[in-house]
Amino acid sequence: MTPVNMNTPVSSNDDLALRRIVRDAHPDAQLPPGFSAAVWRRIQIHADAGANWGSRFDRLVDWCFLPRHALAGMASMIILGVLAGWLTSQPDTFRSSQEHYLALVNPYQAKP
Repeated sequence: MTPVNMNTPVSSNDDLALRRIVRDAHPDAQLPPGFSAAVWRRIQIHADAGANWGSRFDRLVDWCFLPRHALAGMASMIILGVLAGWLTSQPDTFRSSQEHYLALVNPYQAKP
C-alpha cells in the first residue's frame, strides 16, 4: 500500500458521484421577486423609526408588556414594596419599644 500525501488531491469516480449527490442535495433556491427591495424598505423603516423618541418609547412599552418582563417587573415591585415597608416601620417599632420600656421603669414620666 502506498502512502497517501495529504496535499495531493485524490480523484476517483467515487468523488464525482459524491459531488453530484451533494450538489443535488442543496437545491438552488430562488428568492421571491422584490425580496431585496422589501429588505431594504424594512431597514429604512427601522432606521427612520430609531430617530423618533416616541417610537422608542412605544418599543419600550411593548417590551415591558411581554409576559415574562411584566412578571419580573411585578415581582421586583412587590419585593421593593415589602422592603420599603419594612425599612420605614423599623424606627416606629424601635420608638414604641423604647416608650414601653420607659413606661415600665417610670410610669409617671411624661411622654416625649
